[in-house]
Amino acid sequence: MPASSPAVWDKSTSRRSFLFQTGASLAVGAMFAGMPGRRAHGAEQRATEGTAPLNILIVTADDMGPQLGCYGDPVARTPHLDKLAGEGVLFENAYVTQASCSPSRSSILTGLYPHQNGMVGLADYTPYNMKRLENNLPALLHRAGYRNGIVGKLHLRPNDQFPFPDMPFPTREDGSEIFPNATTLTVRQTVGKVKEFLGRKDPRPFFLYVNLVDPHRPFYQQHDGLPAIPVTPAEVKPLPFQGLDTPEIRQEVAGYYNGVGRADFAVGAILEALDACGKRDNTLVLFLGDNGPDFTRGKTTCYEGGIRVPMIVRSPTQLKGGCAPDRWCPRWTSFPPWPSPPGLPCRPGLPECPSSLSCVAGKRVGGRPCAQNTRPTGRPAFSPSGPFATGATN
Repeated sequence: MPASSPAVWDKSTSRRSFLFQTGASLAVGAMFAGMPGRRAHGAEQRATEGTAPLNILIVTADDMGPQLGCYGDPVARTPHLDKLAGEGVLFENAYVTQASCSPSRSSILTGLYPHQNGMVGLADYTPYNMKRLENNLPALLHRAGYRNGIVGKLHLRPNDQFPFPDMPFPTREDGSEIFPNATTLTVRQTVGKVKEFLGRKDPRPFFLYVNLVDPHRPFYQQHDGLPAIPVTPAEVKPLPFQGLDTPEIRQEVAGYYNGVGRADFAVGAILEALDACGKRDNTLVLFLGDNGPDFTRGKTTCYEGGIRVPMIVRSPTQLKGGCAPDRWCPRWTSFPPWPSPPGLPCRPGLPECPSSLSCVAGKRVGGRPCAQNTRPTGRPAFSPSGPFATGATN
């Protein structure tokens, strides 16, 4: 991490004793909810004064655990994500609600657990559908005057309740989503679409939801020339939770790290595009994985390797302190349970659990821990190198 970073990783300390000193911003809360009893600050204050709200950029990486340099991983080559962490807040203990794509992403956009919103299985391989929830995040922001765009997959059903009119996801004639893969949506094509969206002359604030394909299987050692210098099997060991070590496993782990490297390249290019269009200083950036890596005891399981993900938040307005290293941030959701500011109502009936945003805002959380994880509906597999479960690969 650069020496000029506001937070420095001390290699002599454990991961749990590491704390980024920059802290996150009440701007997050201002985007999605007001915070009673707290003086207006940052974006919340700007909203009170009638000035423009912040733009929102959410970037997800498909099947990525916290195997990043800023999380202390000695193999990962992630300079762009490390820099983003140094400029914002890194969550050491961020967990998703389910270790599978659609259920996890349903929580990100609704603030509800999968068993509450109905998306308890994959949107393409299982018969499950979400409930009609008109106050999901894209819908709320669209009604509040945001221009909404998405790059990459949504992977939720029914998908017509998530409005992204300014850059929609591709669909078939029957309205079903066409899911991209590493060949149909490369890293460079992803960045190109982001640049197209950001470059448009439009006075409205934006919500851009970028969903990277990497590091999802298949694990390419190099794809579209990325990474420029791939990690080799000789440089890696199996991830700690895998429990087995064979040449084949090391080959796959190296491929996974190279997918992480491509995701890092994409994040760097996206943030560079944000800087180039002059929107850095009024854009809230969130980066996270949708679930852990696709290995045994990882994705599609309730083990730590499946539900613990990286999460980094950068806001133009920062609070000092941030999330304490021993504080548990139980789940990722954009929707906190406290009341919302005028014009951006929060969905009624949210779980009585503190959202991750309370940690971002430095809000001390009381009561019992409330993280809950449910087992995916896909059939588990017992492969020594990865869960090749029927209907559980997305």
